[in-house]
Amino acid sequence: MPHLTTDDKVKLYYEETGTGTPVVFVHEFAGDVRSWEPQLRELGRTYRCIAYNARGYPPSDVPGEVKFYSQDRARDDIRAVLDALKIDKAHVVGLSMGGFASLHFGLGYPERARSIVVAGCGYGAAPDTRQQFAEEAEASAKRIEQQSMTKAAEGYALGPTRVQFQNKDPRGWREFADQLAEHSTQGAALTLRGVQKARPSPGIRGPARGTLDARRGAHLAGRAEGAALALRSDRQDAGDARAHPGHDRGRGLALPRARPADEAQYCDRGARRDAERRPCHQFGGSRRVQPAPGGFLPDRGRRPLADARPARHDRRDSGKVRKSMRSPDAAQR
Repeated sequence: MPHLTTDDKVKLYYEETGTGTPVVFVHEFAGDVRSWEPQLRELGRTYRCIAYNARGYPPSDVPGEVKFYSQDRARDDIRAVLDALKIDKAHVVGLSMGGFASLHFGLGYPERARSIVVAGCGYGAAPDTRQQFAEEAEASAKRIEQQSMTKAAEGYALGPTRVQFQNKDPRGWREFADQLAEHSTQGAALTLRGVQKARPSPGIRGPARGTLDARRGAHLAGRAEGAALALRSDRQDAGDARAHPGHDRGRGLALPRARPADEAQYCDRGARRDAERRPCHQFGGSRRVQPAPGGFLPDRGRRPLADARPARHDRRDSGKVRKSMRSPDAAQR
């Protein structure tokens, strides 16, 4: 099994596939390198894709003291992966806990990042909920230690943000729950205490000097040359995010264009319009996302479906060709 060694002598297991521009995937608390398998298969055709297990997640090392686990350490482990694989700059993609690490990596080492993709990041970061989140993290750590990860995983996998994944994809959820049960009891508990419980808000940096407005989605404040921010207004639970690439293709969704960092506060109305009928799962509930007034932005105007549909020619038995087109009402249905 391939391993690399960090600057504090912890060995991290990693997998890579493909050639070309490097993309590094950073997993969530309940995931590991296997969570990114669909992305590795798809993107490995055109990119050099790397995924690794964080410390505390076998076959990576599981240090036995909480001092080896922190948000700064999670950030620096991404840098250690790049250094060990002799990669100067890479696209970094992080989910949830990995999203926090990726975000702090972009703020701390913008010169090493081609881009930063952050998904599901922010839970527990609001200043007014920090104490509650810390208490929940400690309670979860104690529960895992008492029950062992094998037993605790089943309850965790049935949490309000995971059960929606079970409802939509029972087989995928079962695979997720089985893999979670294989995690290290000690590693999971120490990760909760060292990384999650003690992590700072996304607006608090280590070596970075830029600013980050967590409520607006934020930007790198000019720290990264050519920085831009692409916003997506629909929300998904962490369990959904591990579904196969292109899982939204059937809904016709597309990411809005990237905006310069100083325009980040203006939301793309087109994305909101796309998300109008998308359910939003939060705490086990569902609600409709309200569309923004005005629909698409003026520079993204689109013709009605009836006008955009090309004419169709039907050849009759008589040999005559008749030009026909669906009515506007039929095309809109």
